[in-house]
Amino acid sequence: MKTNNPVLDLALVRALGCQWLGDNPTECGSKDLVDGAVYCKLHHPLMYQKGTALRKRRKDIRVANQVRDLESLFNEAVAELESEGVL
Repeated sequence: MKTNNPVLDLALVRALGCQWLGDNPTECGSKDLVDGAVYCKLHHPLMYQKGTALRKRRKDIRVANQVRDLESLFNEAVAELESEGVL
């Protein structure tokens, strides 16, 4: 069921209960929901752990790739200097 009203969508989802899927093939479905969320008090902390954002992981991967590129360039420069007999 698709509606254009996000408030109505949230109300429908909250009426179903906790949306936690976890390891089980079925949803939690608990009606003890945290205000403004679609997860119960047990699963809300698991879904909103500080520091687990995908954006942060992507940034960390990008920085790590940049460091590897820089190390590779440095190693190439050292190898070139060694081949010329400077080092």
